[in-house]
Order: sequence, then structure tokens, then C-alpha cells
Amino acid sequence: MKIYTLIIIILLLVANTGICYSLTYQKLIEEGKNYDNQPIELTGEIIGDIIYKENTYWINILSRPEGIAIGILISKEMAKEIKVLGDYFHIGDIINVKGKFYRFYKDEGGETMIFAKDIKILKRGYHLHHPLDNQKIILGFLGLFIGFTFNYFVYRYRS
Repeated sequence: MKIYTLIIIILLLVANTGICYSLTYQKLIEEGKNYDNQPIELTGEIIGDIIYKENTYWINILSRPEGIAIGILISKEMAKEIKVLGDYFHIGDIINVKGKFYRFYKDEGGETMIFAKDIKILKRGYHLHHPLDNQKIILGFLGLFIGFTFNYFVYRYRS
């Protein structure tokens, strides 16, 4: 009986050390004090650029419904996995990040960030097509025509 009790206690201790909070960005920002220096898990779209700094790489991930972005410090190997970065013409790779959250990371000048332990690509990014609006093109040319015509008559009859 004692051996079973000891095994259960060891299993509970080991299981308790691996807690990883899966959060929304809003909750992370609002309740950041509760999660400071804690392992967390976030999912989001990679946006902007990959920034190299002293053997580490910075990325930003964005939560689409909330519109909140947070910086992630990743390794070179993790950076190699990223293929598409989000911008006006692209939806970036959607990733799941597991790492440690810091409200004020002293080594990076007090930045709020996540030090990534692992990233997993959930969905590859893709190119966005922005169709031209014919009405806006016609209105633009009409405005140019009216402007040039007005300018012509003002200068012609002014002298």
C-alpha cells in the first residue's frame, strides 16, 4: 500500500510541474501579473518581419479577432520553419507557441514578450488577392478630368 501511495504522490508532483496555460490575448494582457514567468500557449498569425538580434530571432504574432499582437523570441531553427509572413498581400503562417511569458523582460529593455520553447505550424500562410474596384477607378479618372479642365479654364481666362 505504501508503494502505491508513493507512486501517486510522485505522479501528482510530476504532472503539476508541466502546467501550461492556454490563453486568449485579451486575458493575457488584462491579467498579465497572474501569468508572469509562467509557461503559456498562444495561437496566432505571424505578421511583419523576422528580426535577427544576437543569435535570436523576434517575430510578432497577431490574434485576428482581437487585433492584439505580441512579440515572440525564437531560435534560429524555429525561424527556419516559417515560410509566409503576414502583410497587406499575405496571410501569415498560423502557429501555436509554447513558451514562458514575461510582462517585463529585463534583457530586452522591459518588453512584454514570450520566450518560445516550441512552435508548431498549424496552417501555412497564403497570398491575398485584392480586386480592383472599377467604380473607384472611373471616379478617379473623372476627378482628374474635372481638375485639369477647371485648371485650363482658370489659367486661360485669368490673363
